[in-house]
Formats: sequence, C-alpha cells, structure tokens
Amino acid sequence: ALLTWSTSLANAGATFTQNDALTIHAFGSAPPYPYGGYTTRNPLVPVGGSVFAQVTVNNAFTHSSPTLTRFHLTTDPSGAARTASTSSNVEIYASFEANGPFIGVYGGEQSIVNGFETAYGASPLSPISPSFSTPFVWQIERLTSSNIRISLFSEGPFNPNGTRQISLVGSGIQSNFTTSDPMYIFLESIGTDTTFDDVTINSPIPLNATSVFVPEPMLSVFLLIAFATLPTLSRRRSQSMKSPVL
Repeated sequence: ALLTWSTSLANAGATFTQNDALTIHAFGSAPPYPYGGYTTRNPLVPVGGSVFAQVTVNNAFTHSSPTLTRFHLTTDPSGAARTASTSSNVEIYASFEANGPFIGVYGGEQSIVNGFETAYGASPLSPISPSFSTPFVWQIERLTSSNIRISLFSEGPFNPNGTRQISLVGSGIQSNFTTSDPMYIFLESIGTDTTFDDVTINSPIPLNATSVFVPEPMLSVFLLIAFATLPTLSRRRSQSMKSPVL
C-alpha cells in the first residue's frame, strides 16, 4: 500500500529531513517554539483499527511552557486539531511532554467544537523519564467507537531470527468521546527534535508481545519527501513485514 502525507503544520523555524525515517527538527530554546507536522492525505484508521510507530525524541527544551512530540489520530484532515475553529473534531494522541521538571509519555483525548476545546489527559504511560535518542514504540488502538487504548513499548536488542525485543512500559484505555469516522494519522513536533519511523496501520502489537519484526534497511518501508509548493511524504509498507511475534 502507499501512504501519502502532506504538511499540516510548519513555521520558519522547523525543518524536515528523511532517509528511511522522518525527522522533524523543531527544537527551540524558548517559546514561541518552532513546530512542524505531517498528516496522511486520507483517513486510514477505522473503528477496530490501529496505528503504531517507532518514535525517538532526540532533544527537547525543558521550560515552564511545554514542548511536545505528538503522535495523533484525528478526524481533522488538516491535522491541526487545535486550530479547527468551525468544525466538530475529535483527536486521540500519545505525547512526549517536556514541561518544567516533568518529562514523560502520556495519552489523551480532546474534542474541538466551534473553537471550544475539551481535553482529557491521563497518567503517564512511562513511570520514568525516557532518555533522549532512545526509540520507543507508540501505539493507538480504536477498540470501539468510544474506547481507545494507548500503549508504550520499549525496545531491546535484535534476536538471532531478526526480530527486535520489545517490552510493554504502560497502557491505558480512555473513553471520553465517541466517533465512528475513520481517522487521519498526524505526526507533530513543537519545540522538539523527533524521528518517526515504521508507521504501521491496522496490524496492532499485542500487549504481551516480547518481540516484533523490524525490516532491514533494504526492505524497510521508505519515506519520500518532495520539498515543493505542496510537500508530500510517501511511504510504502507491507503488512506481512510488521506482524508481531509473541
């Protein structure tokens, strides 16, 4: 399948680079922070579907004003749910937040209707502060139209059979909003330098999985960004290459 993406958020301070992964360079030493984001052109995750990705926060400035890396599902085709002022919108996200002394990964939901936002956070999925430049797997599952599960997995070394060891760090279910609409995938960085890789849809990792297949670089799904008037990011992927191993 071919996933196509378009820029949803960008300002003069943010830049994008890619090889087999997408890095959003939006590190900032003080607010207002640089920001940047990409959204799939089509809604790809229905009720019963899922998405996961390898997310590596390379750097984030700790300040009283939060810096964020966010991995979203949203009903907003523009991706920027917080700026959708005229439509009803539901957003689900897993986020890394550097805010004052707190650094962690948590999940949340929010809804925007005619510019009014209602948001619900949750306890951190990570009980400790993740180290910068350490990859984790972030996963969002739409269990029903009103129940979502957000999970965080740590990564270990490769096994002899080519699978990578993983371990569940934390998981939680939220049920604050209801929508039956298929959802877009939105990758976002605000004041952080973050790499997103191996975005995989509708092939969830079981919570008790101890390893997952990660394709070698020659076989891995490939990201392509064309820096033009309307940048696009295309990614080829194979469901069979992403099957979790228990």
